[in-house]
Amino acid sequence: MADSAAVDAAQAAGYSVTSGVITQELEGGALDRLRRVVGGSGGHLEYIDALTQPSKVIYSGVKGKEFTVTALNVAGVNASYDTDPDQGANAALVFTAAGEGAGYGVAPAIKVAYADTASNGHNDVTVGVALSVGVITITVGIKTTVTLASEVKAALDAAPNIAKWITYAYKSGNDGTGAVATMAAKTLAGGVAPSGTAEAAVTPVTLAIALPVDDDQAHAIDVAASGKAITVTLGVASDGSTVVSTCADVVAALNADSDSNALVSAALTGEVHEDKGYIIFEDIAQSGDDLIFTGKTNGQTFSVNIREPRGRVENALTAVTVSVENEHQIKVIVPATKTVANVKTAIEAHTEANALVTVTTAGTTSHAVAVTRNGVSAKASFVNRGSVLATAVSAVTLVGGVASAKTLQVVPATA
Repeated sequence: MADSAAVDAAQAAGYSVTSGVITQELEGGALDRLRRVVGGSGGHLEYIDALTQPSKVIYSGVKGKEFTVTALNVAGVNASYDTDPDQGANAALVFTAAGEGAGYGVAPAIKVAYADTASNGHNDVTVGVALSVGVITITVGIKTTVTLASEVKAALDAAPNIAKWITYAYKSGNDGTGAVATMAAKTLAGGVAPSGTAEAAVTPVTLAIALPVDDDQAHAIDVAASGKAITVTLGVASDGSTVVSTCADVVAALNADSDSNALVSAALTGEVHEDKGYIIFEDIAQSGDDLIFTGKTNGQTFSVNIREPRGRVENALTAVTVSVENEHQIKVIVPATKTVANVKTAIEAHTEANALVTVTTAGTTSHAVAVTRNGVSAKASFVNRGSVLATAVSAVTLVGGVASAKTLQVVPATA
């Protein structure tokens, strides 16, 4: 827990402190300077590496399956208290934590009270700040039912350093002309920690991958976020239990769901390669018409070239022609009007080509292939594409921010 004197010393030296934590980027020299400027204050501060975000690798090390979920740097919601239930007409103020009192649910907690201590209640309104372990109590001395809300606000405006703990404003519909009444200490609440910093350890982002209830019906993949708990429910076939969602589907669903995507981003991990090579020719006929080639042997490289006929002999062709040349080069010549389905059928009918690859399609297979004389070419890629079916994962916590925090122990100065 940060010591208030250490916080004051750090701020006086120009450091940004939130909830007892230094959150700005610091190099080694700046860290040493921070230790020196607060060296006589006692207590301690923490420094959070702003570039480190909590994350989790799912299905670590599994080819075609591994992906990473990373918390976004979503701003936190500061704690607040609305005095409307305690006050009369035109007398309500809303207090919101600020600075050291961001109030995400971690120390220090901030409390605000109105005490009946003023004599006339107009020109003798006072503001006091009491600091104790983990609690900051701001007490406004008023004369109950006499002091106006505008006079409370004016006293707060005049109080030194109050802005580092709280901000305040009339509640909508109140103009400050109403008299205030005594109010016991009220704790500012409702704060939510940022998703992408170490403070998210208070309310960490979690991810679970679940199976739907087996009701002998098909279900599409679904994503739901409750607070910072995200659950992906996998899609299943009509038997109610056979999973049909790949890891790529999980990644896409997380990024497409507005609630989850406000908390995290998901990406297939590039360092873990697939066992089998893969080529996709997108929009080979019309938009959405894809031809997909997947190797049949682990680690086997291959390439594919698809082009229209050229020269007198080829121009006389009336069917799709397939050949396999050295180094597993699949050559496909497609006469005019021949379709995606025709290409797939011709490759499957060719013994060598069919031994190398499996051909699948997306979109409409009856559209005519549209390629030029030089055509389109590609070499098989083994980059992770999330092709393996997902499986259930118990809730895991995104980590990394806490590990990046560096505690700066500050010891009293010695003679």
